[in-house]
Amino acid sequence: MSECLAFFHCIKDTNLIDPVCGSGGMFVQSMKFIEHHNGNKAAVSIIGQEKNPDTRRLAKMNLAIRGISYDLGVQGLGESSSFTDDQHKDMKVDYIMANSPFNLKDCRGENELLDDPRWQGYVVPSKSNANYAWILHMLSKLDVNHGVAGFLLANGALNSDGDEGKIRQKLIENGKVEDIVVLPRDMFYTTDISVTLWILNNNKKAREVNGRQLRDRQNDVLFMDLRRWDDHIEQYSVEKGTKKKKTILDDEQIAKVKSIYQAWQEGTVIVFWLPKEEALV
Repeated sequence: MSECLAFFHCIKDTNLIDPVCGSGGMFVQSMKFIEHHNGNKAAVSIIGQEKNPDTRRLAKMNLAIRGISYDLGVQGLGESSSFTDDQHKDMKVDYIMANSPFNLKDCRGENELLDDPRWQGYVVPSKSNANYAWILHMLSKLDVNHGVAGFLLANGALNSDGDEGKIRQKLIENGKVEDIVVLPRDMFYTTDISVTLWILNNNKKAREVNGRQLRDRQNDVLFMDLRRWDDHIEQYSVEKGTKKKKTILDDEQIAKVKSIYQAWQEGTVIVFWLPKEEALV
């Protein structure tokens, strides 16, 4: 999945942040992608934060043994949530890749963070489910001219109503949502549910990016449903000798997703997408 996100971003000569970096898997796979495509790894700044001290140490080890420079926050202080104690608070980045916690409850107190600048222009996210708080947190860290974020969320975030629905509507109206990709089930060891890959983009205007001429997509949102792409299954053992399955997207499938996404951006082929007015329904 990290490689799929890297495909979407076409990362090169930039800064990359994962606000919930875990053991650093997103970073490692991104660097492999850059190296495979003859990119300059030294030109990419790796920035992250992880509140679990053991997992943070594992991330530092994973990056260090691969010769990857990193900034995971100040020792001690870096072992805290980037949502409530951001160690890179004023930093704006080109790219964000994240697997943020799904449906996190009690993300703030009843009267906490009500005037937080991250919510400016949006409804204050619910304290009972942090999905949209994480979305606005990541959006706030993107470079305002060309920042792109790719992250995973539970599918329920697509049709939640109330304040979450109002935030989603505003994100679409503001032209921030570029692509929604519904993934197959069983892609993760920790859950068997289908999840969704979101791509946010702060600049969907017609422009040239990395030698590609992109069309104006400010009023469009691309939807991709990959739930039937489940023909590559890997078996793995769990406790007491039982086995579970894991769905894998192979290189050909990832390349196809990338091709559809880029062709839609360029307007070189006909694919189905929704005008933002219909996406709001």
